[in-house]
Amino acid sequence: MKIAVIDEGVISELKDELNIIEDLIVNDKNLVVNRSDDIPAITDHGFNVCKIINLYAPEAELVSIRIFTTLEMKTSIEALMAAFEYCLDKRIPIIHLSGGTVNLSDDYRLKNIIKKIINNNQIIVAAHSNNKGLSFPAAYLGVFSARADELFNSYNNVRDRWGYSFLMPSKHRININKNFNYVTQIANSYAAPALTANIHNIIKSNNSSKSATILNELGVTNNMFLCEHPIFFDKVTIINLDRKVILEEALPFEVINIYNDIIFEADGDDYVFIPHNDKEVNVKKLRGFLNALPVNDNIIRVLYLGIMDSDIESIMKCYPFEFWLLPADDTYPICASNIVLTNCATIYFQGNKEVVYYIMTRLRDAFLDDGFNCFAISDYLEATLYGMYYFKDLINSIRRQQLEYVLEPDVELVYAKSESCREIEDSMLIEVMEECDKIKLSISVGNTKEEVDICGQEDIKKLFAKIINMG
Repeated sequence: MKIAVIDEGVISELKDELNIIEDLIVNDKNLVVNRSDDIPAITDHGFNVCKIINLYAPEAELVSIRIFTTLEMKTSIEALMAAFEYCLDKRIPIIHLSGGTVNLSDDYRLKNIIKKIINNNQIIVAAHSNNKGLSFPAAYLGVFSARADELFNSYNNVRDRWGYSFLMPSKHRININKNFNYVTQIANSYAAPALTANIHNIIKSNNSSKSATILNELGVTNNMFLCEHPIFFDKVTIINLDRKVILEEALPFEVINIYNDIIFEADGDDYVFIPHNDKEVNVKKLRGFLNALPVNDNIIRVLYLGIMDSDIESIMKCYPFEFWLLPADDTYPICASNIVLTNCATIYFQGNKEVVYYIMTRLRDAFLDDGFNCFAISDYLEATLYGMYYFKDLINSIRRQQLEYVLEPDVELVYAKSESCREIEDSMLIEVMEECDKIKLSISVGNTKEEVDICGQEDIKKLFAKIINMG
């Protein structure tokens, strides 16, 4: 079985030590082409990653794709996307990346190709950042991710069910030509290939690449996972028991249908369940909804857009579906830094939810398109449907501290239930109002106040330019 290894390439003189069937490179035009032996590997990182995979999965056929070209193992997001596009086009079953990014602008550009790969039933294995313990695409829903047991075992008391996340050993003895050997250094990038080899062997022995089979063989019996937002859902059916207003044009996925009760047509594999505000009614409706879902070879994914309790959890355990849950007081199994974002501009929003979501999502995308690390956050649960980060307590959230430490945003968009959550009094405030066929904005910074009308996407571009000038 083929495994694509997106890395720094392998040392030409040591290819015979590996089961390499293709040696490729992303060139300066972001095309994947054959790598010449005249293009040397700068480090042994790519070789070590491949060697670890073949150490535990000797029959794995490796497709080496070189994207890193510096001693610091840096590349462009365009090169990384080109490598993933190649893997999608060639339908390579397992794709390995011992690297990633903590840049929100990169995340914005990367997630669409990752979504296509995951929904094409291909497997991605990625390492988290060594320094910060979190990175993209390892943090994505549906990606198998690894951290080094030697580095992160001290956090094993943290409920680590953030997606398909695993602790793996990173110290491996490498033998070359039977007379030279060494042990790899402690790093997440050397823990991930051990996970990749395990997954290869599981797929081969079970003749199945279903995530449920792989997770079970890896010792995961739980079918409930934490996620920040359901950006990788595709063709979604929404069960809206709370009758929330859904702004479909701002959602990051296609909606098949929205139902206000559990009388619905089961169509597709992805569902969002918005619970009823009466607990007793909700428990009954949830059971009825789950009983109506088809049990077949497809993986049914359900996002539960509510806060979990023991009753809901006990119900979910009885069904063979994957449940994706939003974090409440959950944290990541990484350090929590009290970092102060000194160079981060904060923009607060007030107004009706639906129009605020419309403006926030488009303004966030405008910032990300322009290369800003834009972090959109809220204490409204349904904000997660639009790709925002939810924090139950915006002011005191440890998870928010963790993410700000990892992502280092330079712009934060904040939509809070209470005006008291405005932590920086002289920051920009955008009040959003809907008038007939347009949205009216009142933008204030200090003693400066301006009004802007939004009628379409061109007005969003003007709004973005105005905010930059006012900031």
